[in-house]
Amino acid sequence: MKKTKKLKKSNSPSGRNQQPEQSMTFLSHLEELRQRIFWMVITLVLATIGAYLFAEELILFFSRPIEELVFIKPFEAFLVKIKVSLFAGCLMAIPVIFYQLWSFVAKGVTRKEKKIILVYLPLSILLFFSGALFANTLIVPVGMQFFLSQSMATLIPMISISAYFSFLFWMLLVFGLMFELPLVVFFLSQFGLLTPDALKRQRRVIIVLLFIIAAFLTPPDIISQVLLAVPLWLLLEISIFIAGVVYRKKQSR
Repeated sequence: MKKTKKLKKSNSPSGRNQQPEQSMTFLSHLEELRQRIFWMVITLVLATIGAYLFAEELILFFSRPIEELVFIKPFEAFLVKIKVSLFAGCLMAIPVIFYQLWSFVAKGVTRKEKKIILVYLPLSILLFFSGALFANTLIVPVGMQFFLSQSMATLIPMISISAYFSFLFWMLLVFGLMFELPLVVFFLSQFGLLTPDALKRQRRVIIVLLFIIAAFLTPPDIISQVLLAVPLWLLLEISIFIAGVVYRKKQSR
């Protein structure tokens, strides 16, 4: 009789068996990302639609520095309503968007990285909104008051609603980003990439660079440049103080 040999199948995972599992894991991550992006988009759309219902009130609120705005194109007023609604919708959707992003990222980071994100993320949002609020309540009204004061008997100010809101949104964005400076300095100081002595030595050079940056980011007039450069100067001094505090704590350890 011929003896038949039974081949035993190995239960140990081979590279061939691991590859489908890895691809399935990658596809599952993509599916989760797709679902979270879907909910972020849905939230943004619903928030924008809700804001559009109050578009006139929002336009009146943001246009307080101007007594009267005009529109010179048939579709201009409608497009501004859409832009204002989208802007307000983004602000309202930020908590949901960051929650979805955090839920996706949190699974792949360490406990230490989670602590860093949970500290820096709220601070960055707070500083951005502080900069935008500062621009909306002080910089834009002062700037518009100066611009309107340049009118003459032969120069009647007729500011279009599109031009004004483009200027407003740009100023809010610029000041929001510039207010992140102390947080950036704090982050770099934590890793020893910046020291208070280095900042103090280069203070004059940095101040000149701030005025140059203000000249590029603002409209081509000296008032807007000064209105941006002076707060940046103050933020620089705050950043130097923060760097000194972080540096002394690291030295004490």
